[in-house]
Amino acid sequence: MSEAGLQRHADAKPIERVPLLSYLVELLIRSGETECARDVRAELELTDQEQLIVGDELSAVAELEKSLHPSI
Repeated sequence: MSEAGLQRHADAKPIERVPLLSYLVELLIRSGETECARDVRAELELTDQEQLIVGDELSAVAELEKSLHPSI
């Protein structure tokens, strides 16, 4: 479902994709698919300004990664 949303809105700006990508990363990590989670997280290429805007969301994903899989 998340992948379909990303494909349907492929022209969306990276910052607009952060909530869905973050959710997808969380699902992948919780299901043990850490390699896929890394690939999806790599799509979160944002400018410094954009990172400030969505910093809390990015921090939450990073903390989840660390808590569930310290080797990530």
